[in-house]
Amino acid sequence: MVNLDVHTSYIKVEVPLGRKRKYVTWTREELNRFLSFAKLENIIYYTAFLTAAYTGMRRGELLGLKWQDIDFEHAQIHIQRNLIYDEDGFRFGNLKTEASQRIIAIDDFLLKGLKRYKAKQAEIKLIMGNQYEDNDLVFARETGKPIFPRTLTDVFNRGIKAAGVKKI
Repeated sequence: MVNLDVHTSYIKVEVPLGRKRKYVTWTREELNRFLSFAKLENIIYYTAFLTAAYTGMRRGELLGLKWQDIDFEHAQIHIQRNLIYDEDGFRFGNLKTEASQRIIAIDDFLLKGLKRYKAKQAEIKLIMGNQYEDNDLVFARETGKPIFPRTLTDVFNRGIKAAGVKKI
């Protein structure tokens, strides 16, 4: 039982320490090995994983990224939305927190990779013609439709196994 003295201006309470989460990360060599295998799998997923590695973007942020969010001139990515898939289908949602809405500076290597990928996506659009559903998504299926979040995770896990790197 806590004894509260009404004349005391404050109460001392011991605040429990938060749980410290231990994150598993890759070395530079492991990341490069993973990306090498991802590049063999599919350019869409390779570029998505490359972007995630260079920016720290979350899965929903990657899948909700539109070309209008990439400022090639100033080498920046504007994070503004999250792609959600639930019982109602695909939709764009708010970011996890207000601080999640941010601008990320990107280096020349990622910028060039995104430009190459955009050109490849333009080729796919030409091949698909009217069957391509243009949602301005950076990372979309070959048909232009959004990628299922679970699919991105599955491809990521396959890449981990193929590359022989630790699960992160």
